[in-house]
Amino acid sequence: MDHTDPNGTRFEPEVRVYITFQCRGDIYGSQCRSCFATARAKLFKRCPRDKGAIIWYDQCFLEFSSTSTGGKINYDDNICIDTARARPNAKTNTGDDSVLEFLRLFENLTNIAVTKRNNFVKDVEKPALYAAGEKRFGNKKIYVMVQCTHDLTPRACVECVNHNVRQFQDCYEDKPVGLKKGARVLGRSCNFRFERYPFVNAKTSPNYLKF
Repeated sequence: MDHTDPNGTRFEPEVRVYITFQCRGDIYGSQCRSCFATARAKLFKRCPRDKGAIIWYDQCFLEFSSTSTGGKINYDDNICIDTARARPNAKTNTGDDSVLEFLRLFENLTNIAVTKRNNFVKDVEKPALYAAGEKRFGNKKIYVMVQCTHDLTPRACVECVNHNVRQFQDCYEDKPVGLKKGARVLGRSCNFRFERYPFVNAKTSPNYLKF
């Protein structure tokens, strides 16, 4: 489009860009800055002409958009990546039991995320909107994490997590066995993950619990 005023002078229209960046709750300082630099370089290389894009890494995510979405739950830009399928084991709980226990664990973890503040940050009374922990399932441990973006209210955080837990049930559940070995849901507004191995730093994670 040719942007020209009545006097024939060309001008460039104002372009407003909204950027959202957040590191995982256990990542601080130079690690966080390094993740941002990597995400920014990769995003602009892959999407140089796009009006909006989002990229996720293990330790952070970055989004840019031509419209402001702050404070609103993004129900659309969410994906789930599952780990290899679990194998049946007669000595462990049934599939239904393990899934129900997993859902209760995530519910407890989400409630902690929206009520407990970040004990590593001084003079901030707002909830951390992040929590992580571990729990024994049968003869093995499961490691879990949940996080929302800081522009959400605690109530919106709970709604976002609950929505994705329902939306991606087929991604983390391996019927009729129970849970898969691991899965992660990546979203603009919230994300969660569980694995059979530690993937966050328990020492730097606010609200890290052993259930």
